[in-house]
Amino acid sequence: MKRQEAWERIEKTFKEVEQTNFALTEGMLTKVMEDITRNIETQNYALSTTKCNDLLLQVLEELKCYCKNFLASDTSAIDKLRHLKDEYLRKYDEVAIGPAKAKVRHILEKEIVEEIDKTFVLFARAKYREKLNRNIEQFQFEDLWNNPEPGNINELTEVLRTQVQDILETYPELGRTTKNDLTTELEEDINVSLLSALITTYQEKLSQLRLRGILEEVDLRNELDTAKKGLFQIPILSENGELPEELRKLIENLEKCFKHENLERSHINCQQTLDLLFQYNWDYLTIEFFRKRYDEICKGPARQTVWNENEERIQQYYYSKIALWRKVSSPVKYFLFTE
Repeated sequence: MKRQEAWERIEKTFKEVEQTNFALTEGMLTKVMEDITRNIETQNYALSTTKCNDLLLQVLEELKCYCKNFLASDTSAIDKLRHLKDEYLRKYDEVAIGPAKAKVRHILEKEIVEEIDKTFVLFARAKYREKLNRNIEQFQFEDLWNNPEPGNINELTEVLRTQVQDILETYPELGRTTKNDLTTELEEDINVSLLSALITTYQEKLSQLRLRGILEEVDLRNELDTAKKGLFQIPILSENGELPEELRKLIENLEKCFKHENLERSHINCQQTLDLLFQYNWDYLTIEFFRKRYDEICKGPARQTVWNENEERIQQYYYSKIALWRKVSSPVKYFLFTE
């Protein structure tokens, strides 16, 4: 009896072990199958992503080459850019495969749109600048100095702004943000180009002043004020009628350099004149006569500075000269000093 009970217990235990072992085996097998499936799916997605990304780069590279050649050509057929997105997406769809196709296609579409928009912006800006330059070349800024007429500049500005809108309207698909940014940039170009032309004219005025030689400080200031007068009569430069800060600083630097140059030239001229007078001044018997002659010949703002720098030398020279003349006979001395 006991043997029978023991055997039954052994069989029961064996069955329990067998069932447990079978359950473990089935679970492990399921897990392995899931892992294999997951790995295959992951590998397939990775391969698909690699393939699609390679296509993305290939399509974008081809698009960039097209856009580069487009900008380098003389064509004005901006309509060609409109069809690029569909054309390059179709090329992608023909080759792309796998589960990553849709995700990468979405990225590609965004990249294509950005590249086309960027190309259009560059194209529009280049075409606009061509028109802008032609208008500015035709606009005689020299007339502004001789007879300032702000109305002429207002008219030119309005024409240029109209041209901005004309160019933008040729590409209605362009995003609103890009349009607004481009409009702002192009309208800023109007001021930049006008300022550039004005500062060039101002530099020419300074060149003309150089040809006149050394100027006295008061004359130089008057000439600079006259040359600058036209700049302050341009209403589009600022709302309060003042020059923009950058232009004002540029003009100040130009004037500072020019005044420094004028001072240096005056200093050299006065020093050379003084040296010559020291060599040929036997007719100037007193310092006052010497100074009078010096002032008649010397020009520019350095006249007093050079005199002050040489004053000790002048004094010593005349002291030695007076000592020399004291040795002269009385009649001659009387004649020379009473004259």
